[in-house]
Amino acid sequence: MFYIAEENEEEVDRIRIDRLENEAIAALSEMQNKYPPFKLYQFAIILRNENGAAVVTTTGDVNSQIVEDQLNRFIKNKDRYKADRIHKFLDAFKLFKGDSDRFLVEYMFSQALNHRVFTARDGYFFWNSKTETPAWYQWKTDNALKTFLLKEYGTYNKKDPSDSNAYHTLRAELMNKGVKFE
Repeated sequence: MFYIAEENEEEVDRIRIDRLENEAIAALSEMQNKYPPFKLYQFAIILRNENGAAVVTTTGDVNSQIVEDQLNRFIKNKDRYKADRIHKFLDAFKLFKGDSDRFLVEYMFSQALNHRVFTARDGYFFWNSKTETPAWYQWKTDNALKTFLLKEYGTYNKKDPSDSNAYHTLRAELMNKGVKFE
């Protein structure tokens, strides 16, 4: 009885993970078919593995086939982190589909980490160029910094950008480092 129950439990887990994988593959397929390659690139930038590394960290022009390959590998890798990665993928997909403003802020945050505009150390996040602006320089959590940027994005005026707007300032700093926004 114990052996049968254990075997059934493994099978149930395998089926659950297979269903999650199929859901993630369907989401990836939807993105490939309905959105331009740059959106897939942005998605790959915000998607982080179990070590906190982005799926794609290359800057500049990245071949869309490389992005697609990395996203496929992220979903289909068969190591012990598979279920966690698929959950991260599906959570990012929900964000992608449901909250474009938050998705943009996640992209900017990830690019800021990739380009060392932001650094994480000693349990804090630092906006390296803002040492002279204490309210912008140090953050207790990544979520606090992202929420601040999202709020700033809400007050951002595209026609009359201001250096007193953190979203505008970060975007300009990232663009100077070669980060693209479409």
